[in-house]
Amino acid sequence: MAPVQFKDVGKKARDLLKKEFVSDHEFELKTSPSNGLSLTTTGKRAGTGCNTDFEVEYNDKPAGLTVKEKLTADNNLTLEVTLANKVAAGTKLTMESQAKAGQAKGIKAGIEYANDSSNSSINLDITKQTVELATVVSYQQFLVGAKATLDGNAKGLKGAEAVASYAGKDFTVTAGLNSSDQISTTYIHN
Repeated sequence: MAPVQFKDVGKKARDLLKKEFVSDHEFELKTSPSNGLSLTTTGKRAGTGCNTDFEVEYNDKPAGLTVKEKLTADNNLTLEVTLANKVAAGTKLTMESQAKAGQAKGIKAGIEYANDSSNSSINLDITKQTVELATVVSYQQFLVGAKATLDGNAKGLKGAEAVASYAGKDFTVTAGLNSSDQISTTYIHN
């Protein structure tokens, strides 16, 4: 089994703090019929306001195609098309477009390759002119990863991060360092 993506290293601890300890009221309604079309509605009530998002996803597993469309409460529309395992085994190509009130807001493209011991990705944000390169390598219970963001506007390195994680039988410990000289550590007991 391939290791997780760079953004998901330490996710269990982040989810515990962000999803389990909330004072707002949240809900999620999800339908997954057998025809490959699913509908998800999420809502959040904070104070006196309420935000609701709608997502429609079509998944054609034999073709490796996923089409996802999301409309948020603040009128953002996102369309994402993903093609998995068609170029080569373990690859995933993604294209995403964003619009707000009918005006183009962003275009992104990405490629991911995963095998039993590594997960690497390249993501291009055409609007912001940035390229993000990330990789995670696994060996037994250890994960080591790195991420770099290149900025086409500044013509240089925008940021870099490194992370290491160890998953024991009933715990996970993660440590990371970013280009702002910030160190983060998490420990979670399962």
